[in-house]
Order: sequence, then C-alpha cells, then structure tokens
Amino acid sequence: MSATTNTDLVEMTPTTGDLKEQAGVVKEDLRTLGRTAKEVAKDKLGNAKQVAKEKLDDAKGKAVQYVEEGKQKGGELYEQGKQRATEVEDQVETYIRKKPLQSVMIAAGAGVLLGFLLSRR
Repeated sequence: MSATTNTDLVEMTPTTGDLKEQAGVVKEDLRTLGRTAKEVAKDKLGNAKQVAKEKLDDAKGKAVQYVEEGKQKGGELYEQGKQRATEVEDQVETYIRKKPLQSVMIAAGAGVLLGFLLSRR
C-alpha cells in the first residue's frame, strides 16, 4: 500500500477550473441533446403531416365516391318512382275505361268528402 500525502490530496481535490470545464462539457452535451431532440421532433412532425395528408386525401376520395353513388342511387330511385307512377296511371286509366260509371261515382264521392272536410275549417 502506498501512503497518501497531503500534496496528493490537494491534487485530487476538484478545483473551480475543473468545475467550469465540466459545466462547459455538460452545456455542450445539452446543446447537442437539444439539437437532436429538435431534429427528431421535426422528423416525427413531418411524418405525422404526411400521414394526416394521406388520410385526408383518402377521406376526400371516399366522400366523392359516396356522393357519386348517392347521385346514381337517387337517379335510379327517381326513375323507379316515375315508372311506378306511370304504371299506376295506366291501371287507373284502364279501370276508368272498364267501369266509367263506377269511376265517376267514386270521384264524386271523393269530391264531396273533400269539400266537406275543407269547409269545416
């Protein structure tokens, strides 16, 4: 074992200069850490923006598709309704041609009933 002298202890004791030097190293490490964190955050934000843009574009595409499908279905329903109305009109016309007197009586009865209901106001 070697004996430690007072001179050795003084040399091993940290000085203000050592403290300043270590603080400078820590300061530089913090700056480097800050730059790295900033770059990582910037990269993650860029990725998030890209994903959000892709999702928005996808949603817009689906919305346009749904609108087009809705227009198509609406047009189909309109045509079906128009066709059904034409069929009913043809059936009524056929019924009137087959039974004209009965048709006139039904129309007169409906007219009287409507007149009665409307006059009660």
